[in-house]
Amino acid sequence: MRRITAFGLFILLLTALPVSAMELGLEECLRLTEQNDREVKAAQAREEARGEEVAAARKNFLPALRMDASYTLLDRPNRLIIDADAFGPGLPPRDVDLYGDRRFRSASLVLEQPLYRGGALRQELERTQRLEAQAGYETQRRADLARRDTEELFLGTLNAQLQRESLVKNLESRRERLRILRERRAEGYAQEEDLLLQQSELAFAEAEAQRARIREKVALERLKNALYLDKDTVLTLRPPRHYRRPRATDDDISLTASPSRADSLALEQQLLAADSEVRKARARLYPEISLFGQYTRQDNNNLDRDEVWSTGAVLEWTIFEWGKNLTEIRRAQAERLRLNHQRAVHARGISDEVDELWGKVREKALLVDAWELKIRLNRTSLQRVRAEFDEGRSTLAEVLAREAELLGAYYEYRREINELGVDLAYLRAALGSPLDEWLEEREILPLEVLPQPPLPTTSSLPPPLPATAEPEPPPRAQAPLPLPAPPAAITKETWPGHSVQLGAFNNPANAQALGKRAGVAFPEHRVAIDHIDGTYKVLITGLEDREQTRALLPVIRQKLAVDGFLPKE
Repeated sequence: MRRITAFGLFILLLTALPVSAMELGLEECLRLTEQNDREVKAAQAREEARGEEVAAARKNFLPALRMDASYTLLDRPNRLIIDADAFGPGLPPRDVDLYGDRRFRSASLVLEQPLYRGGALRQELERTQRLEAQAGYETQRRADLARRDTEELFLGTLNAQLQRESLVKNLESRRERLRILRERRAEGYAQEEDLLLQQSELAFAEAEAQRARIREKVALERLKNALYLDKDTVLTLRPPRHYRRPRATDDDISLTASPSRADSLALEQQLLAADSEVRKARARLYPEISLFGQYTRQDNNNLDRDEVWSTGAVLEWTIFEWGKNLTEIRRAQAERLRLNHQRAVHARGISDEVDELWGKVREKALLVDAWELKIRLNRTSLQRVRAEFDEGRSTLAEVLAREAELLGAYYEYRREINELGVDLAYLRAALGSPLDEWLEEREILPLEVLPQPPLPTTSSLPPPLPATAEPEPPPRAQAPLPLPAPPAAITKETWPGHSVQLGAFNNPANAQALGKRAGVAFPEHRVAIDHIDGTYKVLITGLEDREQTRALLPVIRQKLAVDGFLPKE
């Protein structure tokens, strides 16, 4: 049994496929694209085929050697007698008996050298050369587009990862808010409506985070497919540290597409090839002259020898073919006209594309600047709220909200940088030339230089009870707990006027802690703790009227970071 198990483990180790892991930056992805892109390889194969067509067109100028062989079965008499003097005196001098054969075999070697084809051979060579050049430019254009598409997929995947990270951090922040809200609800700080609202927002945040995870997975799979990587490869992307943007002094510059753009040059070569096709069709109207030499080996007979050779010149001139040549000429002319119109439309389309992309690039650069200012604003706001939180004048929910705003602004900042890179890739492909003279390089603001958010705490609230400990209620003689010593119960006769409830607790220590804070924050008012039905309620009492009581609520929130409310009278 041990031997079988060991053998099985050995086979499992041999057949197990290792999962490769790769960490790639943008430059590595572009190199993989140049090496593996199948469309680029297909364009290269087409270029090679065009090169072979050029070689074949050159060989049309050289002599051609061919072999002809024939076997003929004739229906003729077996014997033919020619009388003497049949063709004249002494021709033939005597009777001749010709014995025929119904079978005739021959084989010939023919060497033919074209002398004149009306310019068709030269035009065919020129046409194939133009098509070879067109294929080369199309290969170059396909490589440019492949790099552009890879850059778009790379930056799009980074955006998907940024969105997922942002939503996950937002989800963690909402979960922490919900936890704090539940504690506040248990202690009487929050209402059921607030709890349900936070739960619904958390549910939507979880759905958005899940959708972001799916988008990131799909984006990674598309990038791996574009790079022709194995699907089991664990791919990690290395984000760039710098980005390129238009120079600040180049706002009024309008770019013009380069005349050396690969697809424009390819279309130009295709148009020249169409011109050659027109001239080639016209050449068919002229005669064709060739030299030839022939050596024939045939069956011996009474009329000819078994070996015959010959040489001479041949002129062929097609006089009438029902207008076929003229039709070919008109077809070639129509194709040339179509390509000429297509070139004009293509040039105008490039100009419009360049103008649109240059406008997008400048707009994205301004948005990057705007989000960078937003990050600075959110950083300053977070520092202020943290300082207020440390002093007890701000809530943890506000700190987490400022943290979420900062992370969201940083995500938008990085997203705009990545989209700027995509627009620059499209602009570079549209121009067909580098953009170095119009661009400058800047460093991307790293996330680690941002202030770290505070750890989630509940220091702004009284400490919750341990889950395993049941508080021992104080004896009835000790309630209410005064700050300073109030009477046993708060009534209008004892302390006339209105009151504000700050909180209700089951633990008297929690009520005492909040009461001390309230006494320090509002020394001009009376703070008391009332014990009613096992609950310790912290109140500010002795207020003159209802309006004064309502005006005190925002002050309580600012100083104590709690939401007070007016008890029913």
